[in-house]
Amino acid sequence: MMLLDRHIVPDLPEPVRLSDYACSCFPDVPSRKGIKKAIQRGQLHVNGAPETTGYWVQTGDQLELYEAEPRVAKVFELPLPVIYEDDDLAVVLKPAGYKVSGNQFQTIHNALPFNLKPPVAGDNLATPLPVHRLDKPTSGLLLVAKSLKARIDLGEQLKQQSVKKRYQAVVIGQMPEAGFIDEPLEGKPARTRYHLLDTCPSLKNETLSWLDLWPETGRTHQLRVHMLHLKCPIIADKLYAGHDHVSLKDLVETETNEEPLIARQALHAFRLELRHPVTDAIMQFEAPLPDDFQRALDAIRTHRTVH
Repeated sequence: MMLLDRHIVPDLPEPVRLSDYACSCFPDVPSRKGIKKAIQRGQLHVNGAPETTGYWVQTGDQLELYEAEPRVAKVFELPLPVIYEDDDLAVVLKPAGYKVSGNQFQTIHNALPFNLKPPVAGDNLATPLPVHRLDKPTSGLLLVAKSLKARIDLGEQLKQQSVKKRYQAVVIGQMPEAGFIDEPLEGKPARTRYHLLDTCPSLKNETLSWLDLWPETGRTHQLRVHMLHLKCPIIADKLYAGHDHVSLKDLVETETNEEPLIARQALHAFRLELRHPVTDAIMQFEAPLPDDFQRALDAIRTHRTVH
């Protein structure tokens, strides 16, 4: 089996069960259920040997996550715009409506071999691996590792929060010009900065705000929950805003029964900055807005107010 990631346990006040501890240090397996499956399959080693879910992790233990036994991979033939690619990493543009990974066939992970060149690095991965996640309804830049060195190094950059991500969103309500949100999620620190780009009157919601967002941490649903915390949820966010689309009639008086401007949460990962794991060069990427987001944004600009 090929090594995917390695973690040295720092000082712990007391031992922690392996199944509880490991899900916080391996981005590829972020849930306890997934960790338990990895342990049962012999993918998770402690100090050089497979362990059981009941092992008590202690300070100084070395945890290693290995790739599952090779299986015949099914390739999902979904074309993806490739923003950048070399032998170690790639950046692709994820469309809304697809999960990054999971048990389903139609995932971005399964579409990567269809879009990327076969890895040729000496420590190449069997298949390219996404190194972070975007929610299914979110579009934007997705970072992919093609070599083991890139997988480990980029994973460490994400843990150290040195990979800088920027998003654009449209939210319900009048937002201040700029601000900082420091609101823990599930007991863990979570911080987000934002800058107001424009506003638009809305018959249904009074005001919509177009924002530039940059998370300083990477918690699940962080931007969506932080916007809800300010009572300004992202438009068309079914989970947190209670509706799944926005139409022109939500903005202005109209008798027409038009198609929705956008039928998923208006959240797009448009900028990414990282250090190349081999050359150490600082790399920056930007993604164009997808058609549905641009359509909603054009309507907002057309009916905007001065702020």
